[in-house]
Amino acid sequence: SERRKNLNDLIDAKNASEKSEQFYKATFEEAAVGIAHVYPDGKLFKVNKKFCEITGYSADELFKTNFADISHPDDLEKEQVFIQKVFANEIDSFSMEKRYRHKKGHYIWIILYSNVVRDSNGKIEFAVCTISDITGRKKAEESLRLSEVKYRTLVNSTLQGVVIALSDPERLVFANPAMVQISGYSPERLIKMKPAELALLIYEEDRTRFFDNFKKRIQGKTLPQESEYRFKTKDGVIKWVAVYSSRIEYMNEPATLTTFMDVTTRRQAEEELNTAKEKAEEANQLKTEFLNNMSHEIRTPMNGIMGFSEMLDKPDLSEEKRKYYSKIVQNSSHQLLKIIDDILEISTLETKQEELNETEFCLNDMLMELFSIFNLKSKERNIPLYLKKTLHDVQSHILSDKKKLNKILGNLLENALKFTNEGFIEFGYYLEKSNLILYVKDTGIGISPKNHEIIFDRFSQEDKEISNKHGGLGLGLSICEENAKLMGGEITLESEKGKGSTFFVSIPYKPVQKVGSNTTESVDNKQKTNDKYTILVAEDEEVNYLYIEVLFEDEIEGDYNLIHARNGKEAVEICSTNNIIDLVLMDIKMPIMNGHEATEKIKEKFPNLPIIAQTAYSTESDKQMALKHGYNEFISKPIDKEKLLGLINKYLNVR
Repeated sequence: SERRKNLNDLIDAKNASEKSEQFYKATFEEAAVGIAHVYPDGKLFKVNKKFCEITGYSADELFKTNFADISHPDDLEKEQVFIQKVFANEIDSFSMEKRYRHKKGHYIWIILYSNVVRDSNGKIEFAVCTISDITGRKKAEESLRLSEVKYRTLVNSTLQGVVIALSDPERLVFANPAMVQISGYSPERLIKMKPAELALLIYEEDRTRFFDNFKKRIQGKTLPQESEYRFKTKDGVIKWVAVYSSRIEYMNEPATLTTFMDVTTRRQAEEELNTAKEKAEEANQLKTEFLNNMSHEIRTPMNGIMGFSEMLDKPDLSEEKRKYYSKIVQNSSHQLLKIIDDILEISTLETKQEELNETEFCLNDMLMELFSIFNLKSKERNIPLYLKKTLHDVQSHILSDKKKLNKILGNLLENALKFTNEGFIEFGYYLEKSNLILYVKDTGIGISPKNHEIIFDRFSQEDKEISNKHGGLGLGLSICEENAKLMGGEITLESEKGKGSTFFVSIPYKPVQKVGSNTTESVDNKQKTNDKYTILVAEDEEVNYLYIEVLFEDEIEGDYNLIHARNGKEAVEICSTNNIIDLVLMDIKMPIMNGHEATEKIKEKFPNLPIIAQTAYSTESDKQMALKHGYNEFISKPIDKEKLLGLINKYLNVR
């Protein structure tokens, strides 16, 4: 029974082996890929029908060849690298694309998979190789490559910037030379950009519209073929570009193709035409507004004149009211006269009938007259007014049109007072080469940079709210500019909204030599001589400072240079940053930081610097209090000229 059972097992095993061999032969012969067994020396000893079909050789013909005999010479080196690794036991299999020479003489592309079979000792018995014909795919790839070459040549020669971005992962894979020209970035830098980074080059104000339109186009929604946006180049230049985006396939991957066309020249031409049109419409509108505004401006003072003139005829009117009404009539008359003067002056300036009338006058005196007028107005509004002069009276005698210069500065000061609610106003002058630069500076509402030019246009103000709130015809700055040009100069502006304004009037400096004065000496040399002693005057009242300034000019010759600090904090900062201060005149009662505190801080750093207190308080206790805070001397207001000069002479020996 045991023998019989073993015999049956052998028979079953034989039948299974035969079936397995039959299955293997069927699978080997009928496989959809070419299969060959190759000895380690490269000889083929077993091939299937598909292998013969792919190569065109019969099995007998293949058995007489080596795989190298039918391989393309250019592929052998690469294949040999894999074979060496197999014999070095580094790998047991490899795959590669290569070419076989067909029996008919042409080469075919195949993809080869090779796997070695080893014995129990690890020695290579043979290799099983499978091949698939990929010639058709290779031809398609080559055709695609040629098409891409043609496409790239076409794209690279176009004037439109072209970029291609893959969708997943998002990255740029192509940018043509025109895109390099438009953006200013190198091809390498563009390729390193992500689509989102490239989109950020679109001007910020246009970016939201760009993204919205991009999404709609990609979704296939109907939109104009092109949309135009501002584009920022690498150098910061803003260009206008027309952008078009569409979905494409690039190298069998989903992508987006976007074109950029530079339309800056066309947009500039359109903007110039629109600007010209807007200016024409604006000029027409301004004239209409001017006529309406002029009617209002004239009627306002006329109403005061006529109305209160009638009231003056009342027989029972008290003397007090009569004076009050008379004052209103006078003020209204002055207001009306100024309006008429402005209208007449702008008319004569427009028709080039205005003439220059140069005379000799003292610039310092003219500015002091303006200061005395506007200082009263500024005090009414609680706005400090400061005057800065850089020339002595002798040097400030100039040849110019005093009336026009006075008109320019008067208009600028009027504006400064009108538009300044807090802070200060400062005016003065300085020399710059051969020009005299006069300026009016305020800490008022300021003017937006975009409106710096239009405010000099006739009938123009920065906005209608200003006109409604403050009134005026909008002629003041236009008159200033025309008069400055007539005097051979110009008027310029530095201002930001909410940060105040500074108007500069530049005219030729024409000094006039006075008898008995040494004005032939250059101003630079004169000022250099005056720099022997530097005196800091800490005084918040401009009139008091001007008195001291005039006192020095009249009584002390060529031995000083005055510096003005408006409060104690400024005095401390000036002393800390300027180690050539020789003496300090310190007012005690000042804003921000008083004189006592300022003196203590200065003395901590400069204990030997003489500081003279000046104050309206004059009691002995006030004097002792001042000395306790570190002052060297004490002088009461109103300041006694001889006493002040005596103290200065005591410490500086300048008299």
